[in-house]
Amino acid sequence: ETETNARIELPIAQFQLPDEEETAISPDSFYKYSNDSGTYGVKINSTQRLPWEDQDILAVEFAIKNMDTVSLPVLDIGANFKLDDVEIDSLSTNYVALDNVMGLQPNQEAHIIAYTKIPYTYKYAKVNVTLYEKEKQGESVSDLPVTEYSLSSSKFNLPSIKSDKYVVTNIGKRATVTVRDFKIYDSPTTRIAYVEVGMENNESRLTDLQKLTAYLKTDQNVFFPLTITKVEQKVSPGGRALIGLWTRIPQKFTLGEPHIVIGQQAGSENDQAYIKGKELVLPAENNAVTNELTDVTLYPYTLSLSNLRADLNGSSGKITFNYSLQKDFLYEVVPEGHKLLMEVSDEKHKFSQEFELEKDLKIGDYSSSMSFNYDDTNDAIKSFDGFKISLYDSFEGHKRLLASRMIYKAYGGN
Repeated sequence: ETETNARIELPIAQFQLPDEEETAISPDSFYKYSNDSGTYGVKINSTQRLPWEDQDILAVEFAIKNMDTVSLPVLDIGANFKLDDVEIDSLSTNYVALDNVMGLQPNQEAHIIAYTKIPYTYKYAKVNVTLYEKEKQGESVSDLPVTEYSLSSSKFNLPSIKSDKYVVTNIGKRATVTVRDFKIYDSPTTRIAYVEVGMENNESRLTDLQKLTAYLKTDQNVFFPLTITKVEQKVSPGGRALIGLWTRIPQKFTLGEPHIVIGQQAGSENDQAYIKGKELVLPAENNAVTNELTDVTLYPYTLSLSNLRADLNGSSGKITFNYSLQKDFLYEVVPEGHKLLMEVSDEKHKFSQEFELEKDLKIGDYSSSMSFNYDDTNDAIKSFDGFKISLYDSFEGHKRLLASRMIYKAYGGN
């Protein structure tokens, strides 16, 4: 080279290349895709691996944005999963449209989740997700490639959210779920772990609330599926439903400080699943017991007993009492199946009777009674020295102590 053409090249910047498992196409920004209808943007909103019985759900949520100047139909997409070098059968991939929309206005987004199921013991390092458009041509459907993402397995880990709230953001189903209480019910062989949540309708119309799916997660990373009480009716704008989530566990099983994994029910009758899961913290177990029979809470009810009398006639006995039953009407829907169990006991005997609230015991101030029989009169005479009255929340053959007090021949409360 001549002197006039000679130059010295010096580095002016240094760049860190992405890990080889990460795609050159960023999953966090919109990738432009055009077809005959117009121009769309596609990106990944979230990725999750959720517990499901003896499997795990692998899910990817896509945001599809209208990047054109006119309204567009919602892009009909499909996705293929590949774990390391193992390709998942595309027929096992399912889709859920999260928003109740017919089309997309300029800059409007729609959200779609693609999910599949894998063995819960399966380990992998990398997930490849190939996105394609389902183009209909008469009776046939063609798959047109859109883009491909390569993601590390760590992106599918479920983060622990130090919150007691879960928010449903789907248009037409918007709601807020808040954890209220955590209780344990006992029986001789099993226990019931019971989580109580409130769900508020955030829509401006009367709405069927989004159905939920949930698991109880223990300190040992053991998962128990939770049965969820049903909400059969529509809930008013700003209205709330009280919902119970519960599961039976072995009597000696230690829960530690459990959490719940909760999400939105999805899939069909033949392929149940759930999506958009989050792990929520639970409050400490509510095991408060009062030694008074007034202001006893069996939410949404509050019960007070007064003027209790124990009367014996031969081998039969009867407890009579006045009661005041009040109800908190904050919730339009409350779980069914809870009853008040009254237990009468002495040193040798134990008798019990269940009362259905709002049926056997009515809202307001009334009187009621409980009858029982001894095997013989001699037992009855010996037992006349005093009784213990215990009140329980009874549910699914299990019970939880609420209040307990000794009474004698006559007892007058407040």
